[in-house]
Amino acid sequence: MKPLPKKDTSAAEEAPPVKGKATDEDKDEDGDDKVDEDEVEDEKPEAVGGGNEKVDKELEQVEEETATTSTQIDSLTTTIIKTTEKVEKNDAVTVTEVTDTSKQDAALEEVKGKK
Repeated sequence: MKPLPKKDTSAAEEAPPVKGKATDEDKDEDGDDKVDEDEVEDEKPEAVGGGNEKVDKELEQVEEETATTSTQIDSLTTTIIKTTEKVEKNDAVTVTEVTDTSKQDAALEEVKGKK
């Protein structure tokens, strides 16, 4: 057999980079692939007056409903707090009355036992 001709290794070293692979120029200081940084600022467009009256009306309606709902929640919270306080007072009175009744019953039994 004939020996195979030697390949020129210098041509392989200078071959163009493979598409999709990072070259040394595409690396940052750390050796990682460079990432393009977008310089897009998050800007919210200012509301355009009269742009969509239907949406504006719906938004106002939702804001009014939210305010009404908040008022109702505050009112119900106040009612619950007042009711809880009244229940606690009534429970305390009931306990006192039961205690007093028990003492009276004990006193009556004592009197009956002496007779």
